[in-house]
Amino acid sequence: MGKLLHTKEDVGVTVCDVLAMLERQSGLKVRCLRSDNGSEFVNDAMNIFCHRNGIIHETTIPYTPEQNGITERAITVFFEIV
Repeated sequence: MGKLLHTKEDVGVTVCDVLAMLERQSGLKVRCLRSDNGSEFVNDAMNIFCHRNGIIHETTIPYTPEQNGITERAITVFFEIV
């Protein structure tokens, strides 16, 4: 399922696609999305998407990667593979 993106601008569309796929496969609705404070996640398009779908968008405290440990580890693994 992992997909490398070419630019940060691809994040919004990809997140929407992945969330839709996960909802279809699991039969459950996404209720909360947690991300860092990167501009690819904190923008009008992501806010509109979350608002329209009833998703609470939480952001982590800046400079605390330990709040998102699983993702940080996955990113490290992907970089080692590449």
